[in-house]
Amino acid sequence: MPLTPATLFGEDQGRYIVTTGNSDPLLRALAAGSVPHRFLGSVGGSALGIGTATIPLADLRAAHEGFFPSLMGDSLEAL
Repeated sequence: MPLTPATLFGEDQGRYIVTTGNSDPLLRALAAGSVPHRFLGSVGGSALGIGTATIPLADLRAAHEGFFPSLMGDSLEAL
């Protein structure tokens, strides 16, 4: 399966993204349970790496924190 935004972040009930400080025990447990899985990337320092892409955490934070104010316009600033 290709690593596209739809396959990574689609609202499919059969897929989950998990982050962990030490993925070795998790990967062993998934393999032992015959659970299909794939290592996507790593988080550390100031960036998120998925495959060959690297996204600065500051960009992700700005997108996350700016979503509702952008959607709602100035109405949230009045609260």
